[in-house]
Amino acid sequence: MTTPDSNDPMMQFANLFTKKKELDLLKSQQTPIASAYKHLQRVCVDLMLKNNKRFVSEGSHGPYWTLVKDPQEANWNAHHMVEMFTLLFAEFAKGANSIIKTPEQASAFAHDYLKKQNTRKLKIEAKLSPPEREDVEDLKQWLAGR
Repeated sequence: MTTPDSNDPMMQFANLFTKKKELDLLKSQQTPIASAYKHLQRVCVDLMLKNNKRFVSEGSHGPYWTLVKDPQEANWNAHHMVEMFTLLFAEFAKGANSIIKTPEQASAFAHDYLKKQNTRKLKIEAKLSPPEREDVEDLKQWLAGR
C-alpha cells in the first residue's frame, strides 16, 4: 500500500538525508561505546584471572560470562613488511654465515616472523551453560605460550 507522498521524489530525498544524518550520529557514538566496552572487558578479564574464576553467572541458570581464548593472527601490513625485510636483508648480509640459502628458507623465515607477531588474549563471551572446567590454569598457560 502506498501513501500519496511515497512516490514524491523530494520526499524520498528528504527521508534519505534524514536517515543519513541518523546513521552518521550513530557512527559517531559507536567508537566511544566500543572503546569503553573493550576497556571494561579487559578489566573484567584481569579480575577473573586474578580471582581464578573461569566464569561468572548472571543468574542461577545463566547466561554464563565465560573466559575464552581469543587468538589474534597477525596480517601483513606496511610495518610488518618493513621489519621483516630489514631482518631478512640483515640475514643476507651475513653472507656465507647466513641461515638462509634457498628461497624456501627465505619463505620459512617470513612465515616464522609473521607467526611471532600473533598475540594471545582472552575475552569474555556469554554462554548458555557453564564451562566444564572452573579453574583458569590452562588459560594462563596458553597466554604464556606454553
